[in-house]
Amino acid sequence: MVKPAVCNFPKKKYCFNYCCYIIEKKVKKREIKRLDLENLVENNGKYYLKSKTFPSFGPCVFLDEENRQCSIYSRRPQCCKSYDCITSPNPRNLIEEARYSRKKMGLDV
Repeated sequence: MVKPAVCNFPKKKYCFNYCCYIIEKKVKKREIKRLDLENLVENNGKYYLKSKTFPSFGPCVFLDEENRQCSIYSRRPQCCKSYDCITSPNPRNLIEEARYSRKKMGLDV
């Protein structure tokens, strides 16, 4: 059983970065410049973090899947900082999608 973690605390060994697989991680306007437009998707004037397999589902472009770490952790956007997998509305689906994606890439699940 995968236990949830609150990312504002040190990560635990069981954290698989499932939150990095969330679709439509909305970026605030003030964050756009530091994240660079090539890493974002624009939809009706709103910006979202791009997935590595855009436009389909996949991990965030900033996720280093080998090491299970965010490559911009210290400057990650508010949508990532505020995500809490303990209170996530449907963590089971997110976990299954992340496991599927990692397995497809030949990584540990």
